[in-house]
Amino acid sequence: MTRHTPSPTANAQDVTASPWVNWTGGICPVPTDTMIMTRLRNGWLSSGPAKAGYHRWDHGRTPESPLRANDIVAYRVVQS
Repeated sequence: MTRHTPSPTANAQDVTASPWVNWTGGICPVPTDTMIMTRLRNGWLSSGPAKAGYHRWDHGRTPESPLRANDIVAYRVVQS
């Protein structure tokens, strides 16, 4: 069985995006149905847009927590 792995830029080519906004945690800064892309503390960049309400926006973890790597550090609003 062959697995298809999407290209990191496959969907990014099909959207118009605003500039990246730095994020330090808190309540979701846009309406939850807004389509966004995210960049996480661990360097991961979303491959395509998703609704803002699907993400965890707060940074409530302690600095020692390995889960802190999944914090959103930047986002941008996109339109397809």
